[in-house]
Amino acid sequence: MKIITIGTSHGVPEPHRRCTSTLLETNGRYYFIDVGTFVVEDVINMGLTIDDIKAIFITHPHADHSDGLPSLITLSGWYREQHDTVVVLPQEEMIGGLTAWLNSVERLKSTINFRVTQEGDVYDDGFVKVSAVPTLHCKNSFAYYVEAEGKKLLFAGDMRSPDIDFPPRAFEEEFDLIVLEAAHFGPDGTLNALSKCNVKNVVYTHIAPHAEERLDEMEKEEFPYKCIKAYDGMELVL
Repeated sequence: MKIITIGTSHGVPEPHRRCTSTLLETNGRYYFIDVGTFVVEDVINMGLTIDDIKAIFITHPHADHSDGLPSLITLSGWYREQHDTVVVLPQEEMIGGLTAWLNSVERLKSTINFRVTQEGDVYDDGFVKVSAVPTLHCKNSFAYYVEAEGKKLLFAGDMRSPDIDFPPRAFEEEFDLIVLEAAHFGPDGTLNALSKCNVKNVVYTHIAPHAEERLDEMEKEEFPYKCIKAYDGMELVL
């Protein structure tokens, strides 16, 4: 299994960081968690097609996590009408907006398999199983639990505070990877919650400038887990 942090910035792009987007690869199948940047170019440069992208999961309806979605699903209509990519969105209104966009663009014919995120199981294709739990970041925000290749991953998304809405299964099960943000609170703000977790690797992404120096320090410190500061294009093999 491979995790690629395509975009690692906070709410706006920085000179060396694009907005949040993470790609998971397992068994030659690809899955996005958030597409806050123009990932269609990354897909093409990696030699992939839209059919290689089996599912896209959006944690919440903020632009820095979803702005790359219209261009990505537009790609689907250039080649053929039917494909099996699933797009899991945190609120129903996003489906109407994206459908209107697709209908307004000439030469596009494809039908997108949209779903609305619900608490609990949201996706299972026999290779990857995904379930969702709400967070308090905004009205419709979610963290995603991912199971694949016998491994467990948590993409926590944006939270109000790790002390009040850290995804609860992280305290109950062993995880191979937890992906956390470093924008709305300093990375030290996550340490209390992480002290209650059994996790092998912790990756910080969605990084604000004020968190850069502290994350550099944390990578050198001793923790029960490996602490990793993400950068654009970083590849992590689990």
